[in-house]
Amino acid sequence: GCALFSLGLSIDPNMKGGNNLAVSILVATKVLLMPMVMAIIARIMTRNEADTQFAFIYGMLPTAPTAYILAVAYGVQEPLLSTACLVVLIASLPLLVIAAAALQAQSESDVQKSNEVSISENWH
Repeated sequence: GCALFSLGLSIDPNMKGGNNLAVSILVATKVLLMPMVMAIIARIMTRNEADTQFAFIYGMLPTAPTAYILAVAYGVQEPLLSTACLVVLIASLPLLVIAAAALQAQSESDVQKSNEVSISENWH
C-alpha cells in the first residue's frame, strides 16, 4: 500500500518532452512487446497452447511498484519510473480485459469446432 501511495506522490505532471518519449518507449515495451516475447518463449519451451496463452496474459500484467521502490533506493530515474508505472497500469487494464476476452472467444470457437468434428466422425 505504501509503495503505491509513494508512487502516486512522485508523479511529475510537468515532465519534459524527452521524458515523455522515454515513458512512451517503456510503456510500449511493457504493454506490447513483453506479452509477445513471453508467448513466443512459452510456445518454444512447452509447445502447449494453454501455457502460451497464460504467458501472454501474464506478460500483460502491470509493472509492480517494486520497480519504482528500487529506483528510489538506488537514486535512478524516479520521476521517469513513477510516470511509466502509472501509465503502464492505466494502459494494461483495458488491454488485459480485451486480450482475455479474445482468448476466451478463441477457446470457445476451438471447443465448438472440436464438437463438430466429433459429431461428424460419429456419423461415418
